[in-house]
Parts: sequence; structure tokens; C-alpha cells
Amino acid sequence: MSHKNYLLVGFAIALLTLCSLPVKAQFEFGPTAGVGAVMDKPIQGAGLAADLGVSARYTFLKDAPVSIQLRLDATYGYLYAGSVRKNVIQHVRFGQQDDRFAFAWQDHMIRVPLTVGVRLNNVLDGKVSLRVGGYYGRGIAGKVRYNETPDGLSFPEFDSYKSNTIKGAAGYEGNFITLAQNEHRAGVLAAIDVNLYKQLDLSLYYMGDFVDSWNSGNFKPAVKPNALKLGLSYWF
Repeated sequence: MSHKNYLLVGFAIALLTLCSLPVKAQFEFGPTAGVGAVMDKPIQGAGLAADLGVSARYTFLKDAPVSIQLRLDATYGYLYAGSVRKNVIQHVRFGQQDDRFAFAWQDHMIRVPLTVGVRLNNVLDGKVSLRVGGYYGRGIAGKVRYNETPDGLSFPEFDSYKSNTIKGAAGYEGNFITLAQNEHRAGVLAAIDVNLYKQLDLSLYYMGDFVDSWNSGNFKPAVKPNALKLGLSYWF
């Protein structure tokens, strides 16, 4: 039998196995919420990160020593950082790595995380699950308000998802152009879930973006937010 045929037979066996699992499997859905700290080198101190959404999960082999869990979430995410040291304004008088800027940042996004995990049914009566996966996100609104600038310049608060043109101040020829924040996000998620009581789960989870929040080119440093959060989920 060729290697290709072995793969086809293996796939067919796996498919038939999964199709035979419904009586041993469990589907659940419910609301979820989380809150924690967002961090990155340009973020001075810890910011705030929060999630609110809905989740669905499917548990295979629920009566086996180890169960396999597939989980899909749809969440609204909020980020606040009181001081981010980065220049996202283009002007002939500013260097590409100008570190005299710091701003307060608010960000709103929609994320869709997909994770695969294992529930250890022989540990604490099956109350512990470990999972890992990734997420796609889409930014929907953001605000930047500079609180530190060179030469006492003053900039109005602006929408971070749009390219903005700000009129030049005295001594600065031409306009200031702001860099638009990336709308598309992708990242990694890792979590530990502990069943607290009946359908209520407590989660400790990490989320980290793969790409810079701004398509900054040489405008450094990069800002790739990563957050550690505590979350609650209630399953029906």
C-alpha cells in the first residue's frame, strides 16, 4: 500500500472515530469575561486589558482519563495604557526613533480566538484544563493623546485608526502626519482553566500580538501588546 493510501486510510479511521463519539462528547456554550494587565517595553508601567464575549467548546472523550477540548471564542477587547513611549507622528523635524514622545492609548478590538486543549480528568476530578492556540483580531476604534512631546508642542487627541493631518505650529514648517494603527491583528493564546463550581470556570490566560500595532517601518520602538488576564466563563 502506498504512502498516500496509508494517509487516506488513517484519515478515514480518524473520521469514523470522531463520528462515533457524540454519546461520549459534550457541547457547551456561554458568556466569558476577563481582566488583567497589558505590557510591552514601550508601555511605561502596566496598562489595563479587558475582554467580554461568548464562547463555545466541544469536549471529546469526556469520560476518558484525558479529554480533548476544542474552543472558539468571539470577544470584545479593550486596552488602556497611560503612557506609551513612541512617536507615531511624521515631521521633518523629528527623528525616526525620537524618544521624546509619550501618549495615553485606548484601543477597542474584536478578537476570535481558537484553542485546542486537554482536560486532565484524573487531576482534581477533571477540574483542570490546559489549552493553546491563536487568534485573529480587528481593531474598531482607538485614541491617542500625547502627554509628553518635544519643545512643549501640543497635539489634539486623534483617532489612531486613521491617518491624520495636524497643522504645523510656530517654528515647525509643514503639517504633522500621524501613523494609522493596524486594523488587523494576530497572536497567540495560552490558558489554564480551573472549574470552580458546577459550570463556572476560572481561567488564567496569556495573549500576545505577533505584529506591531502600527505599521511603523523605521518608527521605533515596535508596540506588540501582550497581556496576562484572569477570566470567568459560565457554561450551559
